[in-house]
Amino acid sequence: MDGSHSLENTEPRYFVVRLPGAFTYYGEEAGYQTVVLARTANEAFESACDSNSWEILPFEVEQVHVFPKEVKL
Repeated sequence: MDGSHSLENTEPRYFVVRLPGAFTYYGEEAGYQTVVLARTANEAFESACDSNSWEILPFEVEQVHVFPKEVKL
């Protein structure tokens, strides 16, 4: 094994992507989030960039966050 991570056997899962309001054109809201289906956090972020469905959050988001919607045990 060479330490590389193969995505061939990685099942897609839902990721939450959160952005600060300052990252948007309007920049007035505290933050935004969307949920996307992806194999990795990087793929989730790329997919979120193409999303037109963002929820305004009632709390401040200070930095970009990408995390699984549900934790797998």
